[in-house]
Amino acid sequence: MRYWIVLLVFLGSACSKREAPSDTATPTSEKATPADSASDEPEKISLELVSRGEPPLRELSWQFTNGSEQLIEVELTFAKNVSLKSEKAPVRLSPPIFVEMALVTRAVPPDGGAQVELRVTSASVKADSKKSSASVASLEKELRSIVGTPGSFFIEANGFVKDVTFELPRTALFQGQMVVNNVLKPAVMQLVGPLPAVPLGIGATWVVKQALQKPLAVERAAEYELIRLENVHADVA
Repeated sequence: MRYWIVLLVFLGSACSKREAPSDTATPTSEKATPADSASDEPEKISLELVSRGEPPLRELSWQFTNGSEQLIEVELTFAKNVSLKSEKAPVRLSPPIFVEMALVTRAVPPDGGAQVELRVTSASVKADSKKSSASVASLEKELRSIVGTPGSFFIEANGFVKDVTFELPRTALFQGQMVVNNVLKPAVMQLVGPLPAVPLGIGATWVVKQALQKPLAVERAAEYELIRLENVHADVA
């Protein structure tokens, strides 16, 4: 799963996202089957149902497997030297930055959902974008300061994520902290597409909106469609 994000160091936050590949949901009334999975939470997630689709309609929920593992990759770019006083101020973009997180499902409660642990496994400037400059060397140092950062979150059976926490080390530097708080946290909030709380059929569509509050108030939206519903499996794109 990969996210493309632009982060404004002084003014903005995550402002674009590439949707993950199609995932698999499981009808609530059927036997659970394995499926790959997605503190204080300033980001708000809301869901708007557009269409319930064609009959037959069935209630859906996500099913998780204890011990399952997944690697999440986030790509981002910093926009530096942005001025609050001039619209014509030059904007300089940093080289592409890659951050990887390893996720492990540690517990699956009987009533559904999953407790997930994570760890930032790598954070670096894209290899073919590196230049021998003091700014790039400083950025590499900032990124290295967050490698190894642990965290956790809970995914509810309906796909909503809550209790997202990262335990930043005391040695984490400023830009590294911004990456964790303003990029990784919002990315975790939509690792799994939330599902409507009503029965759905083929062709059902809904919109999930994420309101980001720090450091700049912006809103991201993702549209989902139920494209297949067969036995215990459902494909959402």
